[in-house]
Amino acid sequence: MKWVVSFSILGPFGPFPVNTMLHTGYYYDFHKPTGEAITDKDLKRIKKEMDKIIKKDYPIIREVLPREEARQFLLEQGETFKVEVVDNLPDEAEISFYRIGDEWWDLCAGPHLESTGKISPKAVALESVAGAYWRGDENREMLTRIYGTAWPEAWQLKEHKRRMEEAKKRDHRLLGKKLDLFSIQEQAGGGLCFWHPRGARVRGLMEQTWKDLHEKGGYELLYTPHIANVELWKTSGHFDFYADGMFDQMDVVTCVDIRILRRVRAESSRRPPRHRRDACSMAWRCRFLTARRNAPDAFPHRSRRSSIN
Repeated sequence: MKWVVSFSILGPFGPFPVNTMLHTGYYYDFHKPTGEAITDKDLKRIKKEMDKIIKKDYPIIREVLPREEARQFLLEQGETFKVEVVDNLPDEAEISFYRIGDEWWDLCAGPHLESTGKISPKAVALESVAGAYWRGDENREMLTRIYGTAWPEAWQLKEHKRRMEEAKKRDHRLLGKKLDLFSIQEQAGGGLCFWHPRGARVRGLMEQTWKDLHEKGGYELLYTPHIANVELWKTSGHFDFYADGMFDQMDVVTCVDIRILRRVRAESSRRPPRHRRDACSMAWRCRFLTARRNAPDAFPHRSRRSSIN
């Protein structure tokens, strides 16, 4: 509930399509149709205003509205994104709003604390700013996303920040460069990894260990193609299911390849697998997976040509 109230306090600083809680905090999306940008430099100013709202200890009041009344209210406020959210809710869903005194309101399922003063300003932080497409659709509006976090006590926020700093030190992109293991070349694609000699040796040792352990466990190795005729994916059902994340005729999973191998070797697909690696592949052999996915540009650290090795 600390997070819910915290991002509700953040709400007054712009048109707000959606807010979402995460494992260690929350994010709030804002839409600035005038093109006005929110940057990391603005976070301190916004945090000061949030602290003022906390200090005033506004009561937080829950209000439930019928669907049509809620839609009409949102339309009058110009909150077309929120209207879309309401329209996508199940028919039986309860549509609730939370008001921060007479100062602000938000469409939210809740629950909330009784008032803004229940939060310690020293236990709340705004962390970063990013861009995000509405509904994750690159053909929709670009939004500004503010990430934040809130904790019951100030010492918990301090510990959270310490963990985040430690995680940064272990960022694989930084370590790969620092240790001369690999590099990610933007010319080829932001998510494609180029293994350097030192990294290739480490990778080779890991792969050999993986092979040895699986062979001891009774597995056998195989390799399958990355590319296949698109008709194969349509027959298997993968094309429709993975269409948004695939390149044309590109392999995302090797389920179909393995079934073909079994058919060619006259081994019935109804026969229980000798050693099943995962439910999708029904693999009776082990294999390394090198897949490519067609990821939207809006996703951080992922390009349209990202790889899984």
